[in-house]
Amino acid sequence: MTANYQLFPELVSKQIQHLFTLRQKHFASTRENLAHLLRACQFPHDQIVEAEQTHGSQVAVVDQKHRHTTVPIVDGLITQTADLSLVIRAADCGPLYFFDPTKKVIAVAHSGKKGTEQNILKQTVMAMVETYQSEISHILCVLGPCIRPPLYEVDIAKKMAAQAQEIGLHQFYDCMENTGADLNRFYSYRMEKGNTERHFAVLRLRSEPQPNLACSKQESL
Repeated sequence: MTANYQLFPELVSKQIQHLFTLRQKHFASTRENLAHLLRACQFPHDQIVEAEQTHGSQVAVVDQKHRHTTVPIVDGLITQTADLSLVIRAADCGPLYFFDPTKKVIAVAHSGKKGTEQNILKQTVMAMVETYQSEISHILCVLGPCIRPPLYEVDIAKKMAAQAQEIGLHQFYDCMENTGADLNRFYSYRMEKGNTERHFAVLRLRSEPQPNLACSKQESL
C-alpha cells in the first residue's frame, strides 16, 4: 500500500525525513495503512507515535517507550529520539512541523480552530525550549495544507503566522495551500461535511544523515 504525498522544501534535509499524504482512492487512514506507507518510503514503520488529538493545546515529549502508541489527550508530539516517526492527522486543521537542527529536536502539532485559539504553536515551541534547551531562533516551523478563507470564516494560517512572530520564531513557512479548494488532492472535513478520510503528517529524526528518500508519486512545492 502506497500513497501520493508531498514534501515541503524547507524540511528536505539530511537530518530529517517527512511527508504529508495526499488524497488517494481506497486509502483509509488507518495505522495499518500508515505502516505500509512508511515501509514503502523507508521509514522505520514499527516506530510510530501518534497524538490522540482532542483539539486542545497540550503537547507531549516522547521517546522509544512510546513506540507504536497513541499518546492520550495531546495534539502535539516532541522528541529527540532518532527514528521515531511522529504522526498527526488532519483534514482542514493545520499540520505543523518543527525542527531544531542545532539540538536535533523535532515536533509535530495539530492546530485547528481551537488549537490555534489556545496557541499550540507557542506551547510546542516553549516545550522544545524547556525540555531540550532549543533556541527559538534556531527552530523552523512549516505549516502544511489547511482550510482558509473564503471557504472558512477563521484564517487559522494567518493567526499561526502572527503567533510565530510574537514569540520570535521567524523561520515560519506557510505552504499556502487550501484543503477546501482542491478535493482532488486534499480531504476537507468542512467541504465534505465530515465524511472524509485524513491526511497523515509524519516527521522523524534520522539516526544517520542521508538524502531524503522517495516513494510512489511525490510532489514538491
